[in-house]
Amino acid sequence: MALSDGKLLLTDQDQDRGLNLPIDIFFRSLALDAQDRAVAIVMSGTGSDGSRGVGDVRQSGGIVIAQSPESAGFDGMPQATIRSGVVDAVCVPADMAKRLVQYCENRNREQLSTVGDQGGTPSESGIFSILRMYRLHNGVDFALYKPATITRRIERRMQMGGFVDVSTYANFLEENQHEFDSLFRDLLVEVTQFFRDPGAYERLRNEFIPKLVENAPANEDLRVWVPGCATGEEAYSLAILFSEAIEKSGRHDIDYKVFATDVHRTSLETASMAVYPSHVLDQVPHELGIKYFTRNNGLCHIKREVRQRVIFAANDITSDPPFTRIDLISCRNVLIYLEPRVQHRVLSMYHFGLRIGGVLFLGPSETVGELASEFETLDRHWRIYTKKRDVRLPDTTRMPVSPSLQSVIREKSPIFVASSPQRDRQAWLSSAYEELLAKYVPPSFLINDFGELVHTFGDARKLLVQPEGRPTLDAIKLLSGELRTAVSAGVLRAKQDDKPIVFNGIHYQVDGEEDAVYRVTIEPYRKATQSLYLISVEQAQDMSSNSIDLAQLNANEFANERISQLERELGYTRETLQATVEELESSNEELQATNEELIASNEELQSTNEELHSVNEELYTVNAEHKQKIEELTQMTSDMDNLLKSTDIGTVFLDEEFRIRMFTPAISSAFNVLDQDIGRPIEHIAYKLDSPNLLADASEVLESQIAKEVEVQSGDGRVFLQRMQPYRNESGRVEGIVLTTTDISAIKEAERAKQTMVTLAQINEELPDFAYAVSHDLEVPLRHIQQYAQILEKQAGDNISEEMVKSVRVINESSATLRGMIEAMLAYSRINTRGGAMRRVDLKEVASDASQSLASSLQYHDADLEIGELPNVSGDADQLQTVFFHLFDNAVKYRSEEPPKIRVEATVEGKFAHISVKDNGIGIDSRHFDRVFSMFKRLGFEHNVPGIGAGLALCKRIIVRHGGKIWIEPNRRHGTVVKFSLHIAESE
Repeated sequence: MALSDGKLLLTDQDQDRGLNLPIDIFFRSLALDAQDRAVAIVMSGTGSDGSRGVGDVRQSGGIVIAQSPESAGFDGMPQATIRSGVVDAVCVPADMAKRLVQYCENRNREQLSTVGDQGGTPSESGIFSILRMYRLHNGVDFALYKPATITRRIERRMQMGGFVDVSTYANFLEENQHEFDSLFRDLLVEVTQFFRDPGAYERLRNEFIPKLVENAPANEDLRVWVPGCATGEEAYSLAILFSEAIEKSGRHDIDYKVFATDVHRTSLETASMAVYPSHVLDQVPHELGIKYFTRNNGLCHIKREVRQRVIFAANDITSDPPFTRIDLISCRNVLIYLEPRVQHRVLSMYHFGLRIGGVLFLGPSETVGELASEFETLDRHWRIYTKKRDVRLPDTTRMPVSPSLQSVIREKSPIFVASSPQRDRQAWLSSAYEELLAKYVPPSFLINDFGELVHTFGDARKLLVQPEGRPTLDAIKLLSGELRTAVSAGVLRAKQDDKPIVFNGIHYQVDGEEDAVYRVTIEPYRKATQSLYLISVEQAQDMSSNSIDLAQLNANEFANERISQLERELGYTRETLQATVEELESSNEELQATNEELIASNEELQSTNEELHSVNEELYTVNAEHKQKIEELTQMTSDMDNLLKSTDIGTVFLDEEFRIRMFTPAISSAFNVLDQDIGRPIEHIAYKLDSPNLLADASEVLESQIAKEVEVQSGDGRVFLQRMQPYRNESGRVEGIVLTTTDISAIKEAERAKQTMVTLAQINEELPDFAYAVSHDLEVPLRHIQQYAQILEKQAGDNISEEMVKSVRVINESSATLRGMIEAMLAYSRINTRGGAMRRVDLKEVASDASQSLASSLQYHDADLEIGELPNVSGDADQLQTVFFHLFDNAVKYRSEEPPKIRVEATVEGKFAHISVKDNGIGIDSRHFDRVFSMFKRLGFEHNVPGIGAGLALCKRIIVRHGGKIWIEPNRRHGTVVKFSLHIAESE
């Protein structure tokens, strides 16, 4: 039952489909037909039918309502639907109509999912407890997710379970592992399918992935990352597209890997099995579904060559480091559930992991946001981007400690201020600062504790000159003359006294200007752990009279003091250097001894390295042997699988308890067995053959260890050979039974046909003798009849009456007809026994001889006989002349009112010649084309037409003896066309 264009259609059940799920089929058709107007309601019932189809309804925009399990007489179907995770409301049947009417009025899905009439949000402490459980048990911090999403998902699970208080629900989660896992999966919002958004995948398939393959370096793997892969459909979709692109490009020098990650380990386990329901192939392009999937009993398996390219691993994109050197990242509909700052960091990590030119594939509702300058848009509609440059973004550093879980609960007020972006404000404000400093601040520069230049102000650049040689940032080396001496001495004194230092009367000449007197101020400044020094240089005439009272020093006096200090430091340095040299000499001796020990150790390590190298070679050899054995075992397994699938012999392997271990598809003719029946006892499986002693025979074979065969019959009349033999392991121990069923109906039919052929052959051998005996026995009474008819005619003389004349005539004509029939029957029986040997025959000559035999009749009826070019054939000339004789004779006997016209023609096809004999006679009805070749069939011709109906039968028997065939074709106008085929004679 399905919907199509608003009509309910009924179709026959597909017997090859396996398990029949009519409600799933109906829900899927409802989703396709009604889209967001679809409403799926699941009520009391057993099983899980409908739990898959509701997913299609939900994905198309419709709503799903399930009956509360407590109110259902059978809670199987409601429970299975609730576990699917797509239910919008769970309620008793009495409330369903009210919920549906409310939804139709405002289309508010959130209101539909509220529990009863009790609104409100769950308590913060309860949600805090729930999220703390997931942080401790699963290592996932949902504080990084959007609060509305988290709260909505918890409310939904509470509503489906019938919980009103979130604290009670939190306690329930601690005790119920199944609900704990279900909520975890709901919070992760796992929505995935093969080739989701076909238009996006079409662009990847036709444009972007082929370009990645084309530009890939030789002998290097293409790397794909699918974060948030859920159950793996999108990861396999990309793997299929890359496999197809590499195959089409002929780039056998490259390979690819797909890294599929998620935080939900159960989903990863499901994905790694690569087995999905067969209906998922509806989402896969037809040609790819045939090439990369195999169907088996309602399930589809992804082929091994694709499965081996996909690597599944647990990874949390909010905390774990990214994969690197990635060519394509597909992260679809994951970022929309994260906080904006977390989105920004995750995108920065993706930027770090991508190669230059790598592709980023996001969901339709996601963008790169503030990182738009780092990505080039390839497709704005489908959110496909490429990395522009290789630069380290600030947010690629490790994220700070996770925020308090309270942040998930706290509501954020939607306040927006109409102001220009902060970044733009900082840009123009910084520019204004620079201009003001250049205008009003004297030439100054800032240095750090190591004398390195940090920043300059005003016209300080005219005081700083880069010396010859290697460039430097040492401010002392960038100065010259008295200015260099003053700054060097001032910085040293400022370090010691930690107060501003001022030098007056410093003479310095700037390039292109006259010698001037400057005032130099060195002011220490501390910022956190950094020690900075601001050095200002002002001309003396520009000094303000209200200058600050700072320490005044004479440069010459300080220079002398500085020289004395440097001499003391030099003497101390020399003494320290001498002590250091002595220590170095002592250390050198110790190092020499240590070096000798290291040389000895190195020799031992070298010897050990050689041994390890030898062991490594042995391990490599063993590994190569193991790899070869694994490949051989894989090939043998593949051969065995193909053998089991292709064989027409139904086979089932049973263990000692008669449980199913393995079976071939052909066994379905005997047992209704499916893949999920492996491990079940054979006695639980419906048996289609008439074999009441199946288990008794199996027990007998298991005990006696002697094979047993019986013939059994199915309900449709087919015959099977059922054979049981012991299953032996490598040591010869019997560990079960091998049961095979072989359809021998054709063999039985062949045996019966063979027996029939033997009987017919025997009859055929006896036919000539029988015909001769019959003709001989009938000749005597036939002669007597003719003789006595003549005697009666003579005795009557002239007194014979008309009745007697008529009677005598009828007796004579009947006798003649009977004699002709006897002769024809005798000739018919002797065609195979008394025919001549097959020789090369000139067919035209044979046809001419046949026409000579009928020359008087042809001339009498003014017949026109035309014989065209005929080939040489292999045959018996006398019998072939008989064929032409009867065909010419029939053309004359069954003529129309016009004079007979007979045409003999031939065509050659391969090793056969096709001869046609056409006439313009009265013709044969198409209903009788096959019957005219039967013996003595006249088909209701007029009585005055001669003949006994044996001519065409003789012709057919002769042609069949020659290995050919004879038939009649309709003539376009009127008359008859008789065709027969003969073997072309081999050239001499």
